[in-house]
Amino acid sequence: MSIGKRLAERRKEAGLTQLELAVSLDTSSAFISQIESGVRNPSFDLLLRMVQKLNTTMEFIISGAPAKKIGRLTYSVEQRLRFIDFLLHQYGTLNRSAGMDYFGISSPQASRDIQDYIALAPENISYDKNAKTYQRGVNFKRVWA
Repeated sequence: MSIGKRLAERRKEAGLTQLELAVSLDTSSAFISQIESGVRNPSFDLLLRMVQKLNTTMEFIISGAPAKKIGRLTYSVEQRLRFIDFLLHQYGTLNRSAGMDYFGISSPQASRDIQDYIALAPENISYDKNAKTYQRGVNFKRVWA
């Protein structure tokens, strides 16, 4: 698999469109498309910024070495789930925009992260339809202390 294909894979896992990634990196979506399709190669500086934005490693992008995983979660997903756990513990409330703002992820990715957290610890979180936010569950217990 090429560098471009691995970058595309990580971008999709992060829930970003080519346009969202391009805007965050101050480049064009056409250039991102050309990189992903193997037509062009990014500069080292741009590649480094892409790796950081996509929460992956240069080693994976260049060689295809597996991304660091902890259990069944990739490192970047675990960090986002830890953030959800922290917010619920500290503040008792959570909404998608917290993950979007802190990690720069898309709304669909933030929703997937919340659903992953619910699957991991269903007793820790509930949705308050009136407040339109997720609340700390009555039987909350930190997943990551």
